[in-house]
Amino acid sequence: PGSDEIRAVAVAGDRVVVTGGVLSGPSRGSFVARLDPTDGHEIWRTRVSPSGFDTGAGIAVDAQGHVVIAGSTVFALGE
Repeated sequence: PGSDEIRAVAVAGDRVVVTGGVLSGPSRGSFVARLDPTDGHEIWRTRVSPSGFDTGAGIAVDAQGHVVIAGSTVFALGE
């Protein structure tokens, strides 16, 4: 397992979501995860980027429950 760094947290109703970066291990890069608001365990997690040089730095949840993240990367995203 790697070493996770949470850089931002958003709370909307029963939704607690976090973003940050995995700093070591084989799966480095940025991630988004939803946590259980009662005990903090992970409900789900998704890897956002393929690079150890990327990190999530901001996160929000809109009224429909969509998660929006901001951060930095060293790769081109889309065309």
